[in-house]
This record gives sequence, C-alpha cells and structure tokens, in this order.
Amino acid sequence: MQIRKSIAAVSVLLLAASFLFAGCEGGGSEDATVNVSGSWSGTTTGGTMSMVLVQTGNSASGSITWNGTYISGTATFEGEVHGNELTGTYVRPNGMTGSIAVTVTENSISGEWTQSNGLHGSIHISKG
Repeated sequence: MQIRKSIAAVSVLLLAASFLFAGCEGGGSEDATVNVSGSWSGTTTGGTMSMVLVQTGNSASGSITWNGTYISGTATFEGEVHGNELTGTYVRPNGMTGSIAVTVTENSISGEWTQSNGLHGSIHISKG
C-alpha cells in the first residue's frame, strides 16, 4: 500500500513538472520579427559605429566598424535575431572578441557592446 502511494506521488510530481515545462522553450527560440539586413550607422560610447549586416532566417552576419576614443577598427560579426532582439559575437583582427545585445526596430538599433577586455559601450545606430 505504501509503495503504491509513493509511486502515485512520484507520478503526480512528474506530471506536474511536464506541464510546467511543456510551454517553456529555451531563450532565443522566437522567430525574427525584424530584418537587420543593410547598412546601419550612428553613435557609440566615445565615437561612431557602423554595421553592415545580412540576415537569413534568424541568422545575421557582417561587419562592425568603430571610430572612437575607446575602440577603433573593424570586426566580423555573427549573431541571431529572435523577435526584435539581435545578439551575437564579434572578432577583431587582433583576436579580441566581444558581444553585442541590441533591440531592433524598423529603422534603429539600440543596446550595448561588451569586449572581452572589459571595455563596453552603448549603441545607437540607424538604417541607411
């Protein structure tokens, strides 16, 4: 009798857990609701920034160019678009890496970049 109660209790817990996680998908599984393809330019902390991106499905790639006090030069970029969020990583020619996390509207991108050496800044760029 005790074993049946234990099995029943475990079954109820497993069933509850399956309902709890059934609707949960990993972060970033949402389809892109914006298209980041094109040329973008504007300001970043301490200077200017431009991005040239190509988007295929949820994947985005291209280049980033900074011209500023804290960071200058060009990097390659690989990322993903989920909903209206673009996240990804960049690699500069000297091997320095970093990440970008931004929100995209039809004509603007705003957010932050963070480099592996601790440098970071804001991004405010527009399409065109």
